[in-house]
Amino acid sequence: MVKVETTLQVKGLLVLAFLSDGSGVSISILASLLQPANAKGVIYRVPVDLSTDELKASLNSQNVSYVRRFNFKDHEGNMRDSTTVLLQFAQSQIPEEVRVGYLEFKVKQYIPKPLRCFKCNRYGHVANYYKGKKRYFNCGGAHNWKNCDSPNKR
Repeated sequence: MVKVETTLQVKGLLVLAFLSDGSGVSISILASLLQPANAKGVIYRVPVDLSTDELKASLNSQNVSYVRRFNFKDHEGNMRDSTTVLLQFAQSQIPEEVRVGYLEFKVKQYIPKPLRCFKCNRYGHVANYYKGKKRYFNCGGAHNWKNCDSPNKR
């Protein structure tokens, strides 16, 4: 058995027909490995008066294992519940729609925001684990905004 980490490696193996010694190759891919075990989806325009517990109870029969309502800051700085809800399913694919009581919601795939480091302003990690030099986001220099001489300074 050969384990791969990227889709490029998978594609390379799929075109392989013979090993270097001339013996044939049989390749099979487990379908469960191609998709995440716990697919995440988002539903929109969910009434704010429905609590998370009510949503969980209503969606339990539809293979929903986790429910979280997004929130936002209003113009006064107070945290408020949004009408957008994140759902995690106990299956590898998201359904087209879910029902909450008499309401029906289309489910869209959840795409999380990428991790961004606010010390070096690069993606893929967070500032807590970054040990390198700080970089100013506007010009890329190793200084803060007060010491920036760049003509692009805001």
